[in-house]
Amino acid sequence: MKAKEAIPKFTLLLQDNDPSIREWAVDALKELGAKEAIPQITKLLRDKEIRCDAVKALGRLGAKEAIPQITVLLQDNDSYVRQSALEALAQLNAKEAIAEITKLLQDNVPWVRHEAVEALGRLGAKETIPQISILLQDNNSVVRSRAISALGKLGAKEAIPEIIKLLQDNDYMIFDSAAYALGELGVKEAIPEITRLLKDHYDCWSAVLSLGILDAKESIPELVRFLNYTSEDARGITAMVLVELGAKDKVPEKVIADIKLLLGWRDDISVRARAALKELGAEIPEEKK
Repeated sequence: MKAKEAIPKFTLLLQDNDPSIREWAVDALKELGAKEAIPQITKLLRDKEIRCDAVKALGRLGAKEAIPQITVLLQDNDSYVRQSALEALAQLNAKEAIAEITKLLQDNVPWVRHEAVEALGRLGAKETIPQISILLQDNNSVVRSRAISALGKLGAKEAIPEIIKLLQDNDYMIFDSAAYALGELGVKEAIPEITRLLKDHYDCWSAVLSLGILDAKESIPELVRFLNYTSEDARGITAMVLVELGAKDKVPEKVIADIKLLLGWRDDISVRARAALKELGAEIPEEKK
């Protein structure tokens, strides 16, 4: 209650002459979920010293009414502002900004390009698949990786042949992303190549997740071998997938603790981990509210 009562005071501090005070106030209002401060925070999009913070706060606060003003910032000269605007627009599910976001796939700053790709994937912008596919040839590996991931999310069947080739790439980030995207795209013919990655790379957990999605029961022997050579994260994922493939008898009791670590991961993995623990009859920690 006391924190909520402080919202008017923090809102007044948005007008302070000291930029560090304004930044602190924006951050505080963001953490408090102070939607009533959205109009005042929106005004700070013109504040060159803290507009990045203002954009991030508006994204977190779900300020859909600020989408037009945030979209304008995609043309800002500051690459960090452009990147922050992209992230906020994705959070706000701003489908009306897709055309403007697509232009930034050609931005001269790599981290802006990869943020644009990620935003389009989150927005479900299937119409941008051709433009995203071009970035599979980008000279920055992070951009290429994000492009692969976005194509998987968008169900880009037309990109499957190119993504399969990327399983042979020397860059871990690239073949790891390709393995997971092929799982999302349901490419069962890629199962042998994805399984092969486990023989050469001990922490290729995206390949393991993909095999689970593809219901690749033929990969069980390799997954059992992989279980003995990986980090605790990859070990937990491998055990989870073995359960999903009907091979819970291959999961040692000592590995159950590694599966539990996955409960703090992103939603899709934590849901799968919870289901695996239930199938194993393991004690499941209560979900945090």
